[in-house]
Parts: sequence; structure tokens; C-alpha cells
Amino acid sequence: GLGSGGPLVLSPQDVRRLQAMELRSVMEPLEKGGKAVFLVRDGQMAAGQYIKRVHVSGAPYAVLEGASAYHLTPWTPGMEASRHRWIEAAVADGRSEFRSIRNAARQLGLG
Repeated sequence: GLGSGGPLVLSPQDVRRLQAMELRSVMEPLEKGGKAVFLVRDGQMAAGQYIKRVHVSGAPYAVLEGASAYHLTPWTPGMEASRHRWIEAAVADGRSEFRSIRNAARQLGLG
């Protein structure tokens, strides 16, 4: 136990409590802006300006700011080159595939 030199073992309830506290520490500052916050799950897409990276339960997430909501999508290292740019991300198997909106427009012949 704590202070005895032995390993500190957390119960499943302790782990869930710590995860909930960490999630609140990420969500509360975002919610203060008056926008909804959504966690993007497998099979879903989100679009917005990539503003920062946060950690939830030890996993990195990208924060995409849309017109009326923030979207938390699994972060990938390649997103850093698109910081402060608009991107769209599709989540599959817990990973994000993303592209910048500018590149999407270019692929459609619009830019």
C-alpha cells in the first residue's frame, strides 16, 4: 500500500473514479465556452478547426472546434501539421483518418 514500499493497487472503482475526474478536467473548460462537447466514436465523422490535443484516460484526443460544438476525436501525430486549420476526421477502430478541409476542396476541384 501507499507508504509501505509495496505496490499501490487501485480497485476497478478507483480507476473509474480517476477516469471520470480526468474526463471532467478536460470537458469543463471546453463547456465554459457555451458549446456542446462530443466524443467522436467508431463510425462517426467530425469537422472543425484543430485547436489542441488533450489526454483522456491516457489516450490523446484532438479537439476540433466547430461552429456550435467541440468534437474530441482520436489524435494522430500527423494532425500537428494541421493545427489551427479546419480538418475533417472519420473514426474507425479507435483511430482517426483525417484530411484538411482545404485539401478536400482541392480534391473536388474547388481550390
